[in-house]
Order: sequence, then C-alpha cells, then structure tokens
Amino acid sequence: MIYNGLRSVLALLFVLSLTAVSSADNFFVSDQTGSLSTIDPITGATNFIGQDTTFPLATEIEYGLGQLYGDEVNGFTNLHTISTTTGLSTGFVTHGPAAFNGMEFVGNTLYVTNTAGGGTSTLEIVNPNTGAQTLIGATGFGPISGLAWDGNTMWGVTAGGGTGVLVTINLNTGLATPGPTLFDSSSGRQLDHVGSIEFDHTGILYGGMGRSSSFNSGWLFSINTATGASTFVGPTGLAGVTGLTRVPEPASLGVLGLGLCCLLMVRRRS
Repeated sequence: MIYNGLRSVLALLFVLSLTAVSSADNFFVSDQTGSLSTIDPITGATNFIGQDTTFPLATEIEYGLGQLYGDEVNGFTNLHTISTTTGLSTGFVTHGPAAFNGMEFVGNTLYVTNTAGGGTSTLEIVNPNTGAQTLIGATGFGPISGLAWDGNTMWGVTAGGGTGVLVTINLNTGLATPGPTLFDSSSGRQLDHVGSIEFDHTGILYGGMGRSSSFNSGWLFSINTATGASTFVGPTGLAGVTGLTRVPEPASLGVLGLGLCCLLMVRRRS
C-alpha cells in the first residue's frame, strides 16, 4: 500500500515535470544600443543583462545550436555570438552585405532575411560558424524585420515606414505571401516599424515595436495571426525593440530527470 501510494505521488511528480518542461519560456530582447535583457511575455517587463557598445546596432537576435546570436550593422557585417549572462560578444564571423533584419533557426538551419539588394528582402541560409550565405530567393517584400517559426510555417513581418504586414515565407523559394495587416485591437490604429516577432511554446506570436514606431515604441504586443489584431502587453522600457527570441528553459529538465529517477528506484524496490 505504501509503495502504491508512493508510486502515485511520484507519477504525479513526473507528470508535473513534463508540464514544467512544456510550459517554460525564456525570452530575450535587444535594442539598437546593443543592450540585452530578459523579457516577461506576460507583462513586457525587462531585466537588463548587459550592453556591448562595440556593436550597438544589433538588428536581430536569435537562439539556436546552444548559442545566442546577434547581427550588427554599424558599418560592419558581423554575426556575433552573445553571452546570455553578460550580454557581451564572445566572438563573430563576417558575412556579406548587408543587414540580417530577420533571423530564425529551423532545427539546425539558420534562415535570414537580407536587404543587400535595397529595400526588398531576400531569404538566405547562413552558416553561423563561417558567415557563408546561400541565397534561396527574393521574398518580394521588404525589409522583413522579423522571422518566427511555428513548427510548420515561417512567418515574417514587414517593417520600414509603412504599415506592418504579416507574411508567410516559402523556405524553398523565398517567396512571401501577404497575410493580415497589423492593427491595435483597442484603437484600430495600424502598427508600423515592428522590430521583431517570436512565438511562445503555446503558439502565441509576440512582436516588439521599433524605435521609430508612431505610437507605443518599445512596447511588447501579441498578435492574432489570422486577423492581425494586436494586443499591447506592456512597455519594455527600451526605446525600441530590434530583436526578440525564445530559449527553452533547461532548469525544468532537472525536475524531469528527478521524477524519472525516483520512479525507477521505486520500481526496483517493489
């Protein structure tokens, strides 16, 4: 009876540990001053980590391959690895022109939107270890300031002086298909100068307003991908958002391992 009860408790612990793994969201946000912060997607509040003044114009950040990456465009075209504890560059590789406005990993493949040809973006694959670029094709839009992968589809958002529009991008051709225009669900105002977008683990798409946005610059907001209706979450305290990325929380994996070990021990003793 005791062992049966213990099994039930530990089984519950195991289920809770699985929930902890699936519900963990660890967001990072960057701005044009080169600062890196964590951000709470529920409130928009940020906690400053650090600032690397050697590459202040970070156009985008993205996490993958166990690293945080950031691209600079202050007269140089360098893709940096960034420490998530200090916000400082830990090294970089140089790539061709021009700025990587959007970056997103799909598995181990880093996709970027590049504006080397002017205002229109191209979709490219970049080797983060060498900076080598492989052109996929023109998107037909641009600049595309953010990319986000939902597990099935690559999403992008247009920036510049015009209204932000969600697009879906064909990873084989680079061609972007326009979706809904972004607008504030409260006032109906259209959103412009969106800096970056990112999905959370539940499939909610978030965006950050850029420094030149006509209203609520620097605010975090959520996006209805079907309609474009956007709900402002709160101010980040940043002048403008240039990068937004999510990192799976590794700490919860320890809870999962503990639950597994306990279940195995009880099974052996019984």
